[in-house]
Amino acid sequence: MPKGFLARRTLILQNVGDPARITVDQPVIASPDATSFTVTDLDGAEGPWIIDERPLALEVTFRGSEVKDYAASLVLPVFVNGQLSEEQPFVQVDLRASTFATSLRLVADRDPLDFGPVPAWPQTLQAFKAFTMFNLGDDVVRIVRLSIVSDLPPAFSARAEEALPLFIFPGGSKSFLASYRPRGMYLETAWLEVWMEGADEPYRVELRGWGESLDCEDPCE
Repeated sequence: MPKGFLARRTLILQNVGDPARITVDQPVIASPDATSFTVTDLDGAEGPWIIDERPLALEVTFRGSEVKDYAASLVLPVFVNGQLSEEQPFVQVDLRASTFATSLRLVADRDPLDFGPVPAWPQTLQAFKAFTMFNLGDDVVRIVRLSIVSDLPPAFSARAEEALPLFIFPGGSKSFLASYRPRGMYLETAWLEVWMEGADEPYRVELRGWGESLDCEDPCE
C-alpha cells in the first residue's frame, strides 16, 4: 500500500465452545513498529470487549510512515467468567504490511463502507450506498477494473457511474455505487478492489453489512 495510507482490516472473534461470559482485554502489539497499528471495535472504542452470542468485530488499522515491510504480533488476553482462560488464555494474530512510494493517491470518502443492518428475514432486501473516489495525487488516475474479494460468494457489488476505464484528474473525483444483499443474519465483510493503471496493487475499500430482521435505513428494493 502507499506510504502514509491508512489501511483497515476487520478481525472477527467468536465463541464456538460452551456458553460463557468471555471478555477480551486490551490487546498488546509486540513490535518495534507497534505505533503503526491500532485496534478498536467498529465503534472506535478500546477494550475490554465482551463476546456474547454474536461475534466480536475488531478493526485493525495500519499507517506506515516509511517505505519498508512491517511486522507485528497482536496478542489479545481472553478471560472467562472473570478469570484468565485456562484453555485459551490468549489469541495471537500476526500482522503484516508493506508500503511503497507512489504518486497515485486515490481515496474513498467512505472507508469502511458500512451498510449496517439490512433485512435478511423474513424477506431479504438489497441496500445501496453511493460513495466517491478522490484523486489527491499529482498524476491522472486511470481506473481499469473493479472487483470484490470475499471468502464466500459475494453479498456485495459495486460499479462506477461511468463506463470503465475511467479517468480521475488531479483534484477531481468520480461517483460509484455499492450494494449489499445479506446471505444470513450475521456480520459479512468483503473488499472492493479498485485497479489502477500503473499500480502494482489495487486500492481497497472494506465493505461491511449485517443481516437482521430490521427495517432498512437506506433505500432498498
